[in-house]
Amino acid sequence: MLLSYSFMVSGLFIPLIAALFFKKKDPLAAIAAMISGGTTTLVLEILKKEELVQMPWSMDPNIFGILMSLVVYLFISNRASSGLQV
Repeated sequence: MLLSYSFMVSGLFIPLIAALFFKKKDPLAAIAAMISGGTTTLVLEILKKEELVQMPWSMDPNIFGILMSLVVYLFISNRASSGLQV
């Protein structure tokens, strides 16, 4: 898979779903999720290509990028909604 598509899919999937279905939208959480998810996928793709890391159960690095994006989005949006500074 092209790295640009991997970066785009893992970075944009969670913010897009959140924008469509969540009542409270948080742009800071969306940007942080895009950066963290895309970067996670990009780093894992490069490490996998150089054979420095093996994915468990031969999973695609996009799965880990999407999960990272979800965790970051939920963490930042929950911190912002409770009034705490990020």
